[in-house]
Amino acid sequence: FGLAAALSAHANRVKERHPGITVGLDLEEDGTGPDALPDVVRSALFRIAQEAIGNALQHSGATRLGVVVRVTPTALVLEIADDGRFEASAPGALSGYGMSGMRRRAAEVGARLRLETEAGTTVCVALPLALPELTRPGD
Repeated sequence: FGLAAALSAHANRVKERHPGITVGLDLEEDGTGPDALPDVVRSALFRIAQEAIGNALQHSGATRLGVVVRVTPTALVLEIADDGRFEASAPGALSGYGMSGMRRRAAEVGARLRLETEAGTTVCVALPLALPELTRPGD
């Protein structure tokens, strides 16, 4: 699967297993998009999304999730947002297995991971497209 197809299939599984959850998808694909990236990068982005969704389902009380993939002139951006609660003071909230795993996966592929917790929680991963190892042959 490409990234968009994998995220879509995962969203469908979430909806089947959690009927009270609404999952919105906005998955941009074009010639420079997620499916033009190396498998290791697509896999890391998918695993980050999977972990963020799992965290929202298990810990936040979210009823809505949104998954966005968009391509800007300089980066591929993956956002996973929910309307749940994020307890930053809870043990392991910022340094637990899930968060440290997402940070590690992002770093391994040269991406930046940012966590926003103002209204719900948003995990944002920005992957620069200008990295030499991520450009397509002939670019």
